[in-house]
Amino acid sequence: MGLFDSYWPAAAAWAMSYGTICLLSPSLDDLAKRIFPEGSWAHKHLVFTLISPLIILAPSMVSPEEAGLRSILIVAVPYYIIRASQTFYEERFRNVSVRGRTLHTTILYQDYRFCKFNVPPERTRTIFFDSLRNLVTYAILCASCVGALVLRNRLPRPFAFAVGTLAGAMYLHSCLVILDSALGLVTSQMAIEVPPAQNSPLLAQSVAEFWGKRWNLLVQELLESYIYIPLRTRLNLARPFAVMATFVASGLIHTPQLFAAGMPVQDAVMMASYFILQPFLLMVEQAIGVTRWKSTLSRRVWTICAIGLPLPMVVAPTLALLGDPL
Repeated sequence: MGLFDSYWPAAAAWAMSYGTICLLSPSLDDLAKRIFPEGSWAHKHLVFTLISPLIILAPSMVSPEEAGLRSILIVAVPYYIIRASQTFYEERFRNVSVRGRTLHTTILYQDYRFCKFNVPPERTRTIFFDSLRNLVTYAILCASCVGALVLRNRLPRPFAFAVGTLAGAMYLHSCLVILDSALGLVTSQMAIEVPPAQNSPLLAQSVAEFWGKRWNLLVQELLESYIYIPLRTRLNLARPFAVMATFVASGLIHTPQLFAAGMPVQDAVMMASYFILQPFLLMVEQAIGVTRWKSTLSRRVWTICAIGLPLPMVVAPTLALLGDPL
C-alpha cells in the first residue's frame, strides 16, 4: 500500500514551503525597496528570478520512489510559471506590491483579483473554523478511503474494481479539499479570504455545471482565460469547437506532467482521453435537455453517471502512480 507513503511527505513539503512563504512575504516588499529603486524591474521581479530555478528544478531533486511528492511538484511547476508570467506581463500587476505578486504566484494559488484582503476579524474566524472543520472531516474521509482500498482486495473482482474506483475518486477529491482547507487556515491568519478551489462538486446537476462552476476552479479559470475566451473572441470559433479545444488542452496539461512523474505512456493517454470525452458528454447533455428536467434527482443522477462511469480512466492510472493499482 503506497498511499500514505506518497501523500504525507507531499503534504508535509507543501505545508513547510507555504509556511515559509507566509513568514517571508510581509518583508519582501520592504527588502526590495531598500535594495532597488521602487518600481524598477529588479524591484518587481528579482524575487521570482532568484526562486524560479529552485522551483522548476524541484521535481528532479525528489527520488522517483516518492511518486506522490514528485507528481505534485511536477504539476505545480507549470502552474507557478503561468502565475509568475502573469505578474511579469499583465498590465493589472503594474502597481501591485512585491508581496502581492508573491502571494499571487504562490500561497493564494487563486487569481489575486478574486481574493479579499484585510478581511475583518469576525470573518477570518469564520474562515478559520470552516477550514478546520473541512480539514478534519475530509481527513477522516481520506483515511476511510484508504481503508476501503486496502479491504477491497477481499471482495470478488467486479466489486473490488467498483469499490476501488469509488474510494480512489473520493480519496483524490479529499486530498484536494484537505490542501484547500489547510490553505484556508493559513490565509485566514493573514486576513485574506481565498475562494475555494472546490465548490461542492457532488452537488452538480449537470456536466456543464460540474466543470464550469464546481470542480477545480483555479484550473477552470486559467483554461477559460487563456484557451476558451481567446478562441471565441479572437478567432471567432464556434462554441462547441472552443469547448472541445479547451478540454483537449486540459487533457494535454495533465498528460506530460504525469508522464514525467513516472506514469506509463498508455496510462497518461488514458487519463487525457477522459477529458477529451467530456465535450461529447456535454453535447449529449444539451441534446437531451438535462438542464430543463424538472426533477433535481434526475439531473444529479445523470451528472453522477456521466462523470462517474468513465472515472476509472483517471482513478486507475493515478492510483497506480501512487503505488496501489486497481
